[in-house]
Amino acid sequence: MDTIIYVVYRELQINRGSGGEDGAEPVCVEQFAMGKDFQVLHLTVCERRYEAENLWQRLRSGNALQCLTDWFPRLQARRIRRERELLADQIRACLDPLLDRWGENACIYAQRLQGKTGSGKTGMAQEEGGAWLSQAIGNEIPEFQAYQEFRWIDRLLPYAGQEHFLALGTVGCIGQVLERLAPRMKSLLWIVPDYTYKAQVETVAERLYEEFGLAVDLRFLPEGAVFSRVRISGKYLTEPLNLLDFTGEKYVPPLTLAPGSVWLDLGAVEEKEKRIKGRRMPVEYVSLRTIAEHPAAFAKRNPQKKTATVLDTMI
Repeated sequence: MDTIIYVVYRELQINRGSGGEDGAEPVCVEQFAMGKDFQVLHLTVCERRYEAENLWQRLRSGNALQCLTDWFPRLQARRIRRERELLADQIRACLDPLLDRWGENACIYAQRLQGKTGSGKTGMAQEEGGAWLSQAIGNEIPEFQAYQEFRWIDRLLPYAGQEHFLALGTVGCIGQVLERLAPRMKSLLWIVPDYTYKAQVETVAERLYEEFGLAVDLRFLPEGAVFSRVRISGKYLTEPLNLLDFTGEKYVPPLTLAPGSVWLDLGAVEEKEKRIKGRRMPVEYVSLRTIAEHPAAFAKRNPQKKTATVLDTMI
C-alpha cells in the first residue's frame, strides 16, 4: 500500500508562570484509507516553546548578567535538542505500525518547515523553526516528488466528473492518461506548448480517434508563448468542463470557466491554488496536495473508493 504523510508543524508558546497547558498532544496521527492500495496519514507535531523564566530571582550570587550571557543559551539549546529527539522518537513510534514497507511512502508538508517559525521569531531558541522536523523525517521518508507519474495521476482522474475536457500541456504518460479518460469524453481541446511535441501528441490524438472515435481539437502555442495567456471560446466557456493542467506553471490563464468545472492540477503547484482561490473562480481545484490535506472529504466524493476511516494515535 502506498502512503502519503501530510505533515503539519505547530509551535506553541506557553507561559510557565500561568501553569497552563493547551491540551494539545505533541504527536498526533490520523489514518485515512483512500482505497485498497492508497492511504493518507495526517501527522501533526506540536513543539512547545516556554517563555524564559525570571533568572534574576533564581540566581542568588555571582554575576547574574555574566551567567545569563555564558550559560543560559547553551542550556536552552541543549534542552531544545533533547526535546526534539524525544519528539522524533514519538513520531517513529506512531508511524511505523501504519506504514507498508513494500509500498511507496512519502511526505507532503503543509508549509515550508524552514526559516522563520509560525511566531515570526528567529534567534537562539527558534533558529531553525520546523526545519529540524523535515530533516528528521526526511532521513527515512522522502518528500513526495512524483506528482506527474501515472500511478499518482490515475488517483486524481475519478474526480473529473464532466464530459468536456480541456488539456493544457503534456507529460510523459499523457497517452495513458487520455486513454483512461477517453470512454467518458464528449470533447477534448488539447493545447500544447509548441511544435516540439508535434509527433508525440499527434500520435496520441490519432490513437484516440481510431480506438474511441474521439476527434481531438489539437492546438499548438506559438514559440515563446506561455499558458498564462491562453484564451479559449465557444462551448468551453459555456459548459462545465474538466481542465487537465500539466503545465506546472504558477500563473493562472485568463479563463472564464463555467460554474461546476473541475481544475485538476497534476503538478500540485501551491501558488496556482492560491491564485485560483484568490480570484474566486467558480471551479473546484483538485490536486494530490489538496487530497492529502482533506482526505475525508475527497474519499466520500470518489465513487471508486470507500469512505475514509480514521484512526487516532496520540502519545
